[in-house]
Amino acid sequence: MWGREKGRRTVTYQFIDSSYPSLCLDKKDLILAQLEACKRLLEYVVDEDKNTVESEITELKMALDFLT
Repeated sequence: MWGREKGRRTVTYQFIDSSYPSLCLDKKDLILAQLEACKRLLEYVVDEDKNTVESEITELKMALDFLT
């Protein structure tokens, strides 16, 4: 799912069951799930969106480093 934030494209996430993540996933698990989703998405995006997804992957990896 795509979004816009201050004039730039962003990646947004949506769970099918909104109660599931808050009950079963801690912050690290959630970031790992987002990272996996972005890696899968990267295979399907067109060139103009590739930078957005790659940037999101970099930010998620940095966030994960802070948690470990």
